Amino acid sequence: MRKVSKVSLGLATLAATALSLGLVGPATADPYPTSGDAVLGGSDTIQYTLDFVADGTPSGGAGFNVSKSNRMMSFDATGDANGRATYNADGTPLATTIVMRAGNGPVPRPNGSHGGAGALFNAQYFSGGTTAGVPMENIARMSGLPYCTLEDGGAAAAGFGGLHTYKFATENLTAATATVTNAPSTISIADLVKIYDGTYTTWNQIPGNSGGSTATIDPLIPQPGSGTRSTFEADLTAAGWGGTYGPAVRQVQENDYAALDGLPNAIAPFSNGRIGLNNSGFFGAAAKNKVVAVTGTGSYVHVRNLYLVVRQNDITSTTPYLPGSPSNFVQAIITNPNSAVRSPAYAANIAAAGQTPAFQDLGRANVAGTSCDGSK
Repeated sequence: MRKVSKVSLGLATLAATALSLGLVGPATADPYPTSGDAVLGGSDTIQYTLDFVADGTPSGGAGFNVSKSNRMMSFDATGDANGRATYNADGTPLATTIVMRAGNGPVPRPNGSHGGAGALFNAQYFSGGTTAGVPMENIARMSGLPYCTLEDGGAAAAGFGGLHTYKFATENLTAATATVTNAPSTISIADLVKIYDGTYTTWNQIPGNSGGSTATIDPLIPQPGSGTRSTFEADLTAAGWGGTYGPAVRQVQENDYAALDGLPNAIAPFSNGRIGLNNSGFFGAAAKNKVVAVTGTGSYVHVRNLYLVVRQNDITSTTPYLPGSPSNFVQAIITNPNSAVRSPAYAANIAAAGQTPAFQDLGRANVAGTSCDGSK
């Protein structure tokens, strides 16, 4: 999260920035929100996008938090500040806890879109362990829509009127491989269905690639709760996938270049914005030019929406977010024409993460593409 400071600022500026943002230093992934700050959690895919919007771009563009007493404070999906996870010996991620707001105890880190959505209404993410308490998280970052029953329904049952979704940007989701790969240059969604259900186990089984590698394909899928995973699974299902993964499919942290690097037979759904950040040197030389998108004619590509999600009743809150303004945090950060994600002043911050600004109020939209309240 704090790589903006580490990469682009000199030591003197870094120290000043760290003090102004309430950070201990550039190596930490975690902010220290206080009572007036707006806290974001969830999606790995858009965590750097919101970091750039809040704190500025690697090239020195100003962020929303400049000169503000109440800030946007975004927790990364994983704890190492580089979009990666720490794993147990069996390949499962280590559990991590964070303090999401001063004065509260540690809670599980929301990892992925649906982890972020759950933190909007699950009691452990409120002071006192009850939804009557003060919320620790204000906004969920999501690269996939909320689930209607589980998430919108959960928020409604908790007394929040459901969840409200705003699209703020778009990007391409594609299949990706290591830079040195045995995969063909074109892999369609139909091919991916058969790779992920176990029908195709070697590269030369893909139609049009009979002369290709006979090496065994290593298909990877993001962790449960990932919006990338739910979007990819919806695309597989639409193309005929039966819902069961083949035995070779392995779970990894979404958008982790190291899950692909050096593995010529690995393939995974991957954010193109993240590939661009990797290759820009934002994460240092270790991540640069290690992952490439599969982009041959006819290859899988999903121009997906990226979302910010709030509790329905927070939209009408009368609590001002910034001193001297009547706007609440939803208005100041999301919906006002001069908000953090709509203002032309921060469009370049979104673009710096490889994503395209595009605002739309989707209401109580859900993963099925319909509305949980029947309004859309």
